[in-house]
Formats: sequence, C-alpha cells, structure tokens
Amino acid sequence: TLEQIETALVNGTWLDPTNANFQATGIADYTLEEKDVQLHRDRCLTGSPCWLKKKAEGRVTPDTERYLNIYEMNGLQAVNHGFSTGVRGGNTNAPDFSVCNGTYPCEELFQKFYVSCADSNGRFYQKNLECLMCKAWTDGDRDGEMAYNRFQPIRQWQ
Repeated sequence: TLEQIETALVNGTWLDPTNANFQATGIADYTLEEKDVQLHRDRCLTGSPCWLKKKAEGRVTPDTERYLNIYEMNGLQAVNHGFSTGVRGGNTNAPDFSVCNGTYPCEELFQKFYVSCADSNGRFYQKNLECLMCKAWTDGDRDGEMAYNRFQPIRQWQ
C-alpha cells in the first residue's frame, strides 16, 4: 500500500518523510478495484478528493487506500517508466527477442549491456553508466510509459 511504501522509504532508505510521501504517492496509484489489473490510475494526490477525505477522516479507509501490485508489474506501461536491459527478465518489448529464450538472468544480455560498457577492471563510473544507459535506450526493453512518446520531454530523464 502507499503507506507501506512510504514507511519502507523512511525506515529502510532514510528518505525524509516529505520526499517519501511524494515518492510513495507516485508509486502506489491504484484503488483496490484496480490493484490486480493496474490499467487506470487514481492517485491520492494532495488536494484531490481522496486526499481531502483521508485528511478529514484522519486515517486511511478502503476508499482512500492506494496499491501497487508488485507481483504483476511486467509489461505494464503505466507501471514501468522508461527502458531497461532485460537482463533479469521483463524483456517484453525489445527490438530483438531472439536472445535468452525465456531464461533469466540472461548471460547474453548481461554481456551486451554490462560487460561491454565496464572499464578494463570491470568497474562502472559515470562514462560507463552513460554507455549502459545509451545501449539500454537504443537496444533494450521499451515497455515503459515514456519509452516511445517522442513528444514527452522527460522520456530520457535517466
């Protein structure tokens, strides 16, 4: 739930509560009815009817609870944000599906994206991460909501 994600961000990563709430609100977007299909977002944003009801009641109710189904994230554009390498799975919308044959983690993709971008000692620094990100953007999995929209100014935020 939104509250569980927020608590994990504060207690697990030491994120400040304001930023944790902002992040959790953007992550847990679905009502109970949408939790399993995750097709229609209904965020409980500040000032929204959901938010006002939660504040008025002083607690979370079934109407104001928001979820993210972590077991059903693969291939959902509204849940994924950009692009990935597909090395650990989730390779559902890549230019070339002939690699891996459904076996993950995928050594061939690991070699293609990570090993080829690492320095001579196998380490990653800024230029190596830039290499990885460029390869993921051009040759990786593109199932995210910002992966194809050329008019979306933040599509390459990574």
